[in-house]
Amino acid sequence: LYTSVARIKSGESDEIIEDGAVADDGTFALLTRSDSSKYLVTVYDSDFRTIVRYYKDKYVTDIALSPDGGTLAVASAQVAASEVSGELSFTKVGSEEAQSISVSGSMPIGVRYTDDGTLVLMCDNALILYRGGEQIARIDFDGKIPGYYDVSTNRIAVCFSLNALGSENDLTLFDTEGNILYNIGISEKVDMIAGDGAYYLYALCEDRVIRYDTAADESVEEQVRGTVLDMLPTGGGPLLVCTGDSAYSLFGAG
Repeated sequence: LYTSVARIKSGESDEIIEDGAVADDGTFALLTRSDSSKYLVTVYDSDFRTIVRYYKDKYVTDIALSPDGGTLAVASAQVAASEVSGELSFTKVGSEEAQSISVSGSMPIGVRYTDDGTLVLMCDNALILYRGGEQIARIDFDGKIPGYYDVSTNRIAVCFSLNALGSENDLTLFDTEGNILYNIGISEKVDMIAGDGAYYLYALCEDRVIRYDTAADESVEEQVRGTVLDMLPTGGGPLLVCTGDSAYSLFGAG
């Protein structure tokens, strides 16, 4: 586990770690395979002590912890008679009782919490938002294919592919009510996107990053060096770019 400046804890798992989630209070969860069920979700406190274990028999696609570490969300799916059936479950950490919500006809891709506690469920054909365990919005994609997405603060950025080659894309920014705050088309392949949770949206395109100012409706771009593994907005415009052996800043940082 890392803060923004240093590693604070480390440990090992006996199983391959499939996924993980961290809450603001340091509580974290790991998703691993299990001999007694398909998956095991283990929730730990900030000192690496086990709080609870949950065994899952369905195919788990992603997990998330609420900002206060009190609720675990698990997105899962199963295929029966050639039909995909998605499921989202909410569990109070430490409790065995779960609230399960069926997501028929959709394949859950990922699940994330925003800072205001809204749960973002990204599916293959829709973006679904929940608050307090209740659905508050559903945005159907109407044939557009979601590629990359990013959840930051209280914003959801999605890159939609408009053709099979991925050479035509829409970049769309949503708020936590499901409203579209910004949308722009881009006629080239997008390899990664990131948002700063406010006004800036970043798209990695082959050898450069394009930064969109969604408030001013302007864009600038800078060249990248090396193979980009991740992009981390630092707030106010600068972007930290991470490669396999280094990290550097773009767009005006020191």
